[in-house]
Amino acid sequence: MIVAVIGSRSPSGQSKNKVAAYLNTIKDEITEIVTGGAYGMDSFGMEYAEANGIKLTVYRPSGWHNAELCQKVKHEPNDIISTGLGFNERNTLIIKHCDFVVCGDYGNGTIDAMNKALKMEKKVYCFGHYIPGRFFKPTPRGIIFKD
Repeated sequence: MIVAVIGSRSPSGQSKNKVAAYLNTIKDEITEIVTGGAYGMDSFGMEYAEANGIKLTVYRPSGWHNAELCQKVKHEPNDIISTGLGFNERNTLIIKHCDFVVCGDYGNGTIDAMNKALKMEKKVYCFGHYIPGRFFKPTPRGIIFKD
């Protein structure tokens, strides 16, 4: 199964630990991790895939992302795709590519991805809390919060 790992650019250590613990319980079933290449939870997903020998696909945005880590993990069978797109458009590619979503702490960009996943009837598991940005966005109904 293909798992999207998404979330805040500044997740807590506790949130990352919870995501790692959950991924460890399903590691043998994960065939691929897909993420967006940003700092924070995206980078954590990239590092988890690399450390566990799991295929990785990264849809890099046109703006702020972890270019150094993307370069480090750019080897077979991984696929680092420069989309030339903004964050919201890139979220669509990530969500279409996955079977379900795992996120840590989250902000408004992650909420966009969550909404897209729920519209595509994909499960979203959340191991964290909302980190407010400039504008408040409500957390979508249908998210499965885990502890």
